[in-house]
Amino acid sequence: MDYLSHPAKTKAELRRLLTTCRAVTVHQLRRLELEQAAEWLQLPRATYSCRTRATQQESTRNLEFVALEEEVLRHAPRDLMHLAGTAEAYIWHRYGAGRETGAHRWSLVELAGHSRDRLPDAEILRRPGRRRDSAVEFDAGYAPAKARLKAQAFAGQGYNHLLWATTVQGRVKSLAEDFSVLYSLGKLPNIRRVDVIWANIWEDAPYRARPRCHKAVHISRVFD
Repeated sequence: MDYLSHPAKTKAELRRLLTTCRAVTVHQLRRLELEQAAEWLQLPRATYSCRTRATQQESTRNLEFVALEEEVLRHAPRDLMHLAGTAEAYIWHRYGAGRETGAHRWSLVELAGHSRDRLPDAEILRRPGRRRDSAVEFDAGYAPAKARLKAQAFAGQGYNHLLWATTVQGRVKSLAEDFSVLYSLGKLPNIRRVDVIWANIWEDAPYRARPRCHKAVHISRVFD
């Protein structure tokens, strides 16, 4: 990546990532070739046992998290995993298949007394205006009914794009189909595009081609 040409640029890129997303796993850093920068900066780390797919006991992994501040790592393991999962959507948007240039602002959504059921985990605000704003959601295994309700809530708030990250690879296709059905029924007003991605935060190279695996890692639906 172009920021690797100089250590100062590499450290600045890591600071940008962690300022935006607050916490990531070492696996995500290795994939972005930023782990060395974390060592240079002597950033705090903490390891917790996390169930990466909420309904599957066998999905438990020991995840090492990295943050700019020690205080962030005192959050509950479930919350840290949620931050890292949301960060995977940011990584897809900034560095990966969904890479986008131009004026936009990515930010985590603070609850401020509101229910998380009606608010996304993060949003991408584009300029000028709100014509192409995105709601970003991390899903570690929601019940399908809950996912549909959340998508409808985001659509009702005026977002035009859903960027949905799930740790359950087999659900990438089913979620994309569910959102398409909701759109056809008129239940996703304003939504013009949906991207569903597999968010793997526990492996160094999860998205490489696997000959016997035919599950999607990303599905996009454009409605207009």
